[in-house]
Amino acid sequence: MCENSSYALHGVGGIMIEAPGVEARGRITPQDLSMIREAHVPAYASLISSLKAMAVGLPVGIQLMQPVARLPRGVRTTVARGRPGSEGWLIPKKLSAQNVEEIQQACVTAAERAFEIGANVIKLHAADGYLLHYFLYPFSTERTDKCGGSV
Repeated sequence: MCENSSYALHGVGGIMIEAPGVEARGRITPQDLSMIREAHVPAYASLISSLKAMAVGLPVGIQLMQPVARLPRGVRTTVARGRPGSEGWLIPKKLSAQNVEEIQQACVTAAERAFEIGANVIKLHAADGYLLHYFLYPFSTERTDKCGGSV
C-alpha cells in the first residue's frame, strides 16, 4: 500500500495492482490472494478506494494471473501440455477442455468483481510462464483439441 500511495500522490498516469489469482489451481502459494475468494475482495476494494481518494481521477487496474511455470519446485500444477518445465520438476497435469472452460469463467468472474469494486482496467497476465502464454505461443502448446491449434 505504501508504494502505491506514494505513486498516487506524485502524479503517475495510473496504477496496476498485482496480481491476484483467478482460481486456486493457479496461485503461486496457497496463501496468495485471489479475486475468487469472497473474503479477499474487500481488501482489494479498500486499496482501490484509498488510491482513488489520494489522487482524484487516477485510473487503477488489477492484473489478474494464472501462473504455471513460475510455481516452486515440488508444486504440481496444471498446464496446456503435460510436460515438466525443467528437469527434476514434477510432471504437471494437462488441463482438460472442461478445465480450460472453468479457468476462462474464473477469469470472467474475477474481472467482473474487479470492475464492481472500482477497478478501471483489467490486465490478464500472459507473459512466459503464465497459462495464457502456453496457449498463444506456438512452441509451447501441443494441443490438437478445441483449445489448441493456430490462433
